[in-house]
Amino acid sequence: MSQDSFVTVSALNLYIKNLIDSDTNLFRVYIKGEVSNAKTYSSGHTYFTLKDDKSQIPAVLFARTNVNLKITSGMKVLAVGRVRVYEPDGKYQIIIENIKEDGLGELYEKLEKIKKELSDAGYFDPSHKRPLVKFPKKIGVVTSKSGAVIEDIKNIIKNRYPLVEIILYPSSVQGENAVSELVEKIEYANMKNEVDTLIVGRGGGSLEDLWAFNEKRVALAVYNSKIPVISAVGHETDYTICDFVADLRAETPSAAAVAATPNIIDLNNQIKHDIDILKHNYNRILEAKTNKLNEIEKVLIFNSPKNRLDRLSDKFNTLIKDLDKNIRNVIDNKKLLLDNLTEKNDINMNILFEYKKSLFEQYSYRLKNLNPLDIMDKGFSIVSVNGNIVKSINDVKKDDLIDIKVTDGNIKAKVE
Repeated sequence: MSQDSFVTVSALNLYIKNLIDSDTNLFRVYIKGEVSNAKTYSSGHTYFTLKDDKSQIPAVLFARTNVNLKITSGMKVLAVGRVRVYEPDGKYQIIIENIKEDGLGELYEKLEKIKKELSDAGYFDPSHKRPLVKFPKKIGVVTSKSGAVIEDIKNIIKNRYPLVEIILYPSSVQGENAVSELVEKIEYANMKNEVDTLIVGRGGGSLEDLWAFNEKRVALAVYNSKIPVISAVGHETDYTICDFVADLRAETPSAAAVAATPNIIDLNNQIKHDIDILKHNYNRILEAKTNKLNEIEKVLIFNSPKNRLDRLSDKFNTLIKDLDKNIRNVIDNKKLLLDNLTEKNDINMNILFEYKKSLFEQYSYRLKNLNPLDIMDKGFSIVSVNGNIVKSINDVKKDDLIDIKVTDGNIKAKVE
């Protein structure tokens, strides 16, 4: 056996690490078991073992993980994490992303059952994924109309690519109506067929909060969508069935907005770069043509065919003029496109400012009209008996003591 057939320990560990890191089934593992050998260090990291009656696996909960649960030996837990290899020791372990005491076992089991069913049926197959439209004109968003998600998406897209129009398809994102509404809005967006890209998502939350995006009906609606779908459910560490069937999974709704649009600054830079290339090519071609002319002139001078020289010179001049005209037309068109993009961006910013200013003035006027003190300054007063506002003569009776509030104080009176 040749010495070349042997690999180093480091190479073998690295190979095993790459195998595990590339296995999507190990990106997010739902596991339950009993905690043993738990120890929290001064760094805040907690190392422990998860075990059942037949096996065990090392686990680590890093201090940066936002989990409000003290891990102690003997605790029954439900954990979510990613299987990774610690290369120097050649050991694999589960990096905990979320953990809680056992009580959601049935829900996790249901999730794994749906995930396996759809995976086996090919719904997660990468060959089904479609590319996003590079320069979308309209982007649809299926999410809550009152949450922060839609505002975050609008703000990011406005700054990145203000030419695009955003259409909201409002839907509940949790609760008993969420599944039906999500399916309805995804199918409605496909029926309308007015957007180039569809973002489906919500903010982060617990497994129960995100459950609607794990339901098979929602997954099938996303899978069957004719419009490319970006799934943006939860935060970076949250995974749902919707993420696996979508054409693209974004770590957050904000990341989805970035993925769905080009950056106008990058486009402007690309246009400037293209102009520079055109200028360079123009100069290069001009120089080459000039050199060629010099060679021709030398040959013609040597042979003295004056009429041939005249024809070649005329042809060369025509080529130079056409080339100069074409290059300048391209440069002018690129400059015009850049000016249009800049002008549209300025117009959008002015429109937004005027709109916000108008809303402020309307609300200020309404608040002023609703101020009860302004009404009292006009001679009106507020009459109450025993702390209750008098609205009718039937609200008082003879000898009742009443309190009359005017703008500068209170008057006590007795009903005759």
